[in-house]
Amino acid sequence: LLKDAQNFLYAQDESGTPIPVKYLDQPYDNRFGEWRPLGAETVNGENQVLWENLNTGELGLWQADANWNWLLSDVWDFNTPKTFEQETAFQQDLNRDGLIGNVFSETETQGAVKLLKDLVNYFYVQGQDGAPTPLRYQNQPFDNRLSGWSPLAAETLGGENQVLWENTGAGQLGLWRANDNWDWQLSDIWALASEETFIQEVNFGVDANGDGVIGQPAAELTALLTGAVNPLGF
Repeated sequence: LLKDAQNFLYAQDESGTPIPVKYLDQPYDNRFGEWRPLGAETVNGENQVLWENLNTGELGLWQADANWNWLLSDVWDFNTPKTFEQETAFQQDLNRDGLIGNVFSETETQGAVKLLKDLVNYFYVQGQDGAPTPLRYQNQPFDNRLSGWSPLAAETLGGENQVLWENTGAGQLGLWRANDNWDWQLSDIWALASEETFIQEVNFGVDANGDGVIGQPAAELTALLTGAVNPLGF
């Protein structure tokens, strides 16, 4: 991405020939004062220009035609997974964290699907192919905006993508049923102290109710813990 003495922008590829960046078929002179151009790149065969709005904390992306003339724009909040995607595409540290791209921490690793969380608290699933896929709610990446609920595990069960949730304050367990893109479709909610909790513990391989056992405890152990049976056998 180049700029001349009159502040007109140019894209220069490996051929070395600067091509004017255009808006509505006119050379662009950065007339949108709040927006600062960050870079130009051809990504998957598509010409793109990346922008930053210093006042609103937003990032923007121009889609351009073969002559670098603007076609359409996309704008998003800075602290979202899309920022990490563009860091990788443009090879720039946009959020100035010293890294290019996203970093994931593991929340749950049981079964064939891992549950991950990124640097800005968005959740992902990772199958055996190793590619993290964002959890989605109404087709938007999910950042745990449901107050009180925490995701426990993710798994594909009976061919259906599912996410297990816990609300400790309400004493409830919840289940998301998702489509192939891990976008929420419908939910089930049960009391944490219910038979369904034991079933979901076994399905997901997690101790959801914190009793130290995955699934329903053996009858003898239950009786012992409640005092119904003397441990010495008397």
